[in-house]
Amino acid sequence: MRKRILDNERGDATYLSAVVFFAVSLVTLFLMLSALSAVMAKQKLDHAADSLARQIQLSGEVGADTDLLWEHLKAGISEDAAYAVETEYLRDGKIQLGTPFRLELTATVPLGGGVFSLFPVSFTARAGGVSEHYWKEGAP
Repeated sequence: MRKRILDNERGDATYLSAVVFFAVSLVTLFLMLSALSAVMAKQKLDHAADSLARQIQLSGEVGADTDLLWEHLKAGISEDAAYAVETEYLRDGKIQLGTPFRLELTATVPLGGGVFSLFPVSFTARAGGVSEHYWKEGAP
């Protein structure tokens, strides 16, 4: 009986192993692409943090221009992304020359992306800098 099974040339075992191999390959490919999408989202968030920090350094304030740049940058990341600036303000979002600030960006991105979003992953990017703008005391 055992000899008959070994001599069987129908190829059932080969077909089954090919199907299993194909399914495992697809799952592995999907997980690799999901990990790649997460890495790309984190990279975009880090770039946005650096760009926003540089804009705040040059302008010396957190205001309409900062919000406009942030809306442009977050379009490629996530709609629920947010930023917060921690600093000592002079007045009305203005940061005096030499005053340090810390910037923190947060975003939640679905792992996998698109139709196959598995579960949300939260990312945080931090940047910092020092204001390069001098504000006169009485000037607007």
